[in-house]
Amino acid sequence: TVAGADTVLTESSDAFTFDGGATTSCRLLDGPIHDLNLMLRRGCATGWLEVVTTDSPVPLDAVAACVVLDGTVTIDGTALVARDAVLDPIGPAVPESHARLALARITLSP
Repeated sequence: TVAGADTVLTESSDAFTFDGGATTSCRLLDGPIHDLNLMLRRGCATGWLEVVTTDSPVPLDAVAACVVLDGTVTIDGTALVARDAVLDPIGPAVPESHARLALARITLSP
């Protein structure tokens, strides 16, 4: 619940954006979860998370961080598995097969 509005999120949900100053609460519907947040200081930066499901290489230009949600990918010569992350990746994310990634993009304010 964010600012009085209920939302149901599942493992396949896209990133959910909300104002970090809003009143929030949570109730788990089906066991424990892993939660990934991107929090930025208002006025200093803007950003967003994009969830990508792919069998093909994903360019990581302008990506501040890449988190592997499912599968195995190679980034900058290193194999990463679920819950591994890399900051400021240089090369593409190359999946071994099916992979799901969270890509954080951040733009600093002038």
